[in-house]
Amino acid sequence: MHKRKFLLLGILCGGLGILLYSSDPTTPLWLFLLIAVLLLIHGIYPYIRDHRIVAQARLQQKQTAQVSETPMTSKGSRRLVVPESLD
Repeated sequence: MHKRKFLLLGILCGGLGILLYSSDPTTPLWLFLLIAVLLLIHGIYPYIRDHRIVAQARLQQKQTAQVSETPMTSKGSRRLVVPESLD
């Protein structure tokens, strides 16, 4: 199932458990809440994982951009000349 379905089912199951418990206190509320918690955990984990992967990719991209901005000179290049503009 998709992430959204797990989150939606978790919310639905939790709400159903609370609704049934409020109408009849003998309903095993803990069962509905346990299922809701498991579904929500299974639905939230991919969001957290994807957020971490995106953050790592952005950090790596920023680091590679900083490395590529080094000047294009070497120790032996003393006679480098920048050409004048053609304006």
